[in-house]
Amino acid sequence: MSVKQNDPFTLLYNQLWLADEQKLAQLNPQANLHDWHTILQSSTPAAAVNILLENNSTSKAARKVTPVPPAVVATPTKVVSSAVCTNWSDLVTQASNCRNCNLAASRKHVVIERGNRTAPWMFIGEAPGANEDIQGLPFVGAAGELLDKMIHAMQLNTERDVYICNVVKCRPPSNRNPDISEIEACKNYLLNQIRLVKPRMIVTLGRFAIQTILNTQEAVGKLRGQIHRYNDINVVATFHPSYLLRNPAAKKDAWRDLQLAMKAFTQ
Repeated sequence: MSVKQNDPFTLLYNQLWLADEQKLAQLNPQANLHDWHTILQSSTPAAAVNILLENNSTSKAARKVTPVPPAVVATPTKVVSSAVCTNWSDLVTQASNCRNCNLAASRKHVVIERGNRTAPWMFIGEAPGANEDIQGLPFVGAAGELLDKMIHAMQLNTERDVYICNVVKCRPPSNRNPDISEIEACKNYLLNQIRLVKPRMIVTLGRFAIQTILNTQEAVGKLRGQIHRYNDINVVATFHPSYLLRNPAAKKDAWRDLQLAMKAFTQ
């Protein structure tokens, strides 16, 4: 799977997830071709949306935004001892019947995965929310919708190219953060998922995922913008989609992270 670097129209159109959702809802679906060419010449997706809303036919000065990847940094990863599941049947059976922590008492479903088990890309979040707990699938609520937009902006197919899971497989009450004991009780399932999927690239969403993978307490802000390594797999950290919903201005930073991951994937 490779990114179509020679298709700026598709890439910029897909990047509209960066723009304000309320403004996107106002877009005229009958916009003419000239309007879209104007969008292509805009410096940012958010500016492009403003141009379309204003029906401004005067193109802005073209400015192609290209990521400047930092030096690749290999972060030492402490090996965590854990029982190895050699097949998916064992992993799903063990996780579905898990009683390793108190979250088992309040869950409706164990939320294990969605996507392709042989995908080259793996996205890891923190824990299921209310919608995920009901449906038994990760990232199916509002944060999941945004994650799908991010994945589509990368020109990846959510059913073919990616595997999506969480560090913790059961919903913490009231969507609180998972605590250390819950992460430790569930971490073995995540490590086994990585072993079985064998992805070429891992994108972590939020601090719990990157901290678990790298066995560190460093903040996401210090871990972003670098290529980390976990068992010879490239790892890029970015913000959780729920954080981006609360802080839309951070979407441009998340897009830089995804661009860094795409660049590293093709090298």
